[in-house]
Amino acid sequence: MDPVFRVMCDVAGLVTRGSDAARMEMQRMAAERERRTAAHVTAFVEQAIIASPASKRNPVPFYEWLKLAFRSL
Repeated sequence: MDPVFRVMCDVAGLVTRGSDAARMEMQRMAAERERRTAAHVTAFVEQAIIASPASKRNPVPFYEWLKLAFRSL
């Protein structure tokens, strides 16, 4: 009866908390997504600054920044 009780406790733990491996993988994927987004935004901003001369720089309209923010999601 003891092995059956252990299996029941393991299943209850997985149902209530989820597995540690799945949680760690989810956190790793979220960190990787944030890192890629930050690198993409940095490259995009640097490219925009380099491409336009200082005398002809126009501020980017708000909706362009909004589109960029939602594109990374």
